[in-house]
Amino acid sequence: MRKILRKRQQLYPYKLQLVQKLQPDDPSKRLAFCEDLLSRMETDQGSSERVILSDEATFFKSQIWIWGPQNPHALIEMERDSPKVNVFCAISRRRVFRPFFFVEDFVTGKVYLDM
Repeated sequence: MRKILRKRQQLYPYKLQLVQKLQPDDPSKRLAFCEDLLSRMETDQGSSERVILSDEATFFKSQIWIWGPQNPHALIEMERDSPKVNVFCAISRRRVFRPFFFVEDFVTGKVYLDM
């Protein structure tokens, strides 16, 4: 009986990431926003002092990792309203704003104002 040797395939962990779908006119809107911001910064020297860059992320308790030989492009169904935490952080020219953890189930405009 002949022994067949198979080459072992290396597997890597891939964390699935949820991203917002881009619309066809989004690139032109982004370009227009950047051009407007640059124009304002040229005409108003103090405008860069008022710019705050921020981001937020949602971390789900039930994060899904997939192991495979290459990065998959798959859709994964997740349970709605699963436990999660939302985190907000910002930076300006003068300071870094501390991370803020939202305990509410939904982040609304009022929640941001209270922050």
